[in-house]
Amino acid sequence: MSILGITLLLPLAGFLLLLFVPRDSKAAWPVALVVSLATFLASLGLISPALAAPAAPSSAIDLMWVESANIHFHIGVDGINLWLILLTTLLLPIGIWISDSMIRQRKNGFLALLLLFEFGLIGVFSALDLFVFYVFWEVALIPMYLMVGGWGGPRKVYAAVKFFVFTLAGSVMMLTAILYVANRAGTFDYTEILNALTTGTLVLSGQEQLLLFLGFFGAFAVKVPIFPLHTWLPVTYVEAPAPATFLLAAVMSKMGAYGLIRFAVPVFPSAAPAFTDWNVVVAFI
Repeated sequence: MSILGITLLLPLAGFLLLLFVPRDSKAAWPVALVVSLATFLASLGLISPALAAPAAPSSAIDLMWVESANIHFHIGVDGINLWLILLTTLLLPIGIWISDSMIRQRKNGFLALLLLFEFGLIGVFSALDLFVFYVFWEVALIPMYLMVGGWGGPRKVYAAVKFFVFTLAGSVMMLTAILYVANRAGTFDYTEILNALTTGTLVLSGQEQLLLFLGFFGAFAVKVPIFPLHTWLPVTYVEAPAPATFLLAAVMSKMGAYGLIRFAVPVFPSAAPAFTDWNVVVAFI
């Protein structure tokens, strides 16, 4: 198994392990901390291969997942996502460390959700298949929703539902665009789609690119978040437990900007400049 596979699966294994730790056991925090530190150490092995050839995916895994839909479990590391993966694996042990003194009730469940959240984030940043990217995008949403709603402040239910609805609405737009692109290209694989666009095998009209770009942009703009899709953020940051707020601000908000750089701009190159002026305006706001 590649070092990326180990880095991805360690948090998932830790999450599953914590599900079987007795509720009142004090072993949950050491287990979660050790797993997160092991994940960080494993992720350091991604640096050298990625820097040796930053323009091409390294430590890649490409396995057939759903043959009928031509969906591959394709993940890899390059010069764009390397640092975001390392940021995630560096900050999760810190989040787990501070959880020991800040989370008093149902600590096992909270720590398990933190590891599942890390699994989702690493998957988002390393996915090279659009469907796999969408799956990990949703995986990262679920534990954060549960942490806010289960361990948040007095308005935790309102904050969790608002966070979930905003993010899900954007995700539906992105899924629609992903399905359209995959139907046209005959594959969900990001590298194959880029090659098809480069060679002219796949041609998207200007109107198609505009609509598809908006589909991706809706999901990413919510996650950044960009005005006027930002109203979930103040209440969520206030009501979320401190470790969750820390990770929301430090890592999860990067998902939107990463998605724009990785997918929206390269796949829809003629649409991206058309939105530049508008993006500048809302960014200033």
